[in-house]
Amino acid sequence: MSSELILAPVLSDKLEEWKQWLSDLNGSRSSEYKDFLERYGITRDRVWLQQNPDGSYLAAIIHEGEGASTMMQKFATSDHPFDVEFRNKVAAAHGIDFTQPPPPGPELLSDFSL
Repeated sequence: MSSELILAPVLSDKLEEWKQWLSDLNGSRSSEYKDFLERYGITRDRVWLQQNPDGSYLAAIIHEGEGASTMMQKFATSDHPFDVEFRNKVAAAHGIDFTQPPPPGPELLSDFSL
């Protein structure tokens, strides 16, 4: 199984809307979200919100599953109606332009296990 870590700013004026979207994905729209994750081979999706010392916010997202390493590139160009809506929500909340190449991912500096 592979995993993918995504770090993205959450725009302060979109914070409450983003939190509501996540609540909907885990509630009233969970069947659509489950279908979305299954289509991309994601078996676990976790999202954290971190407030930074300067008051800004950062989302830390971990996708796990066989499709974790390819999900974002496939999702970026999908024409599935749910994916288009999801992409628009992500673009608005995080300020991501899906027409541009993605920024480099986080650099793993330590991976220590016992």
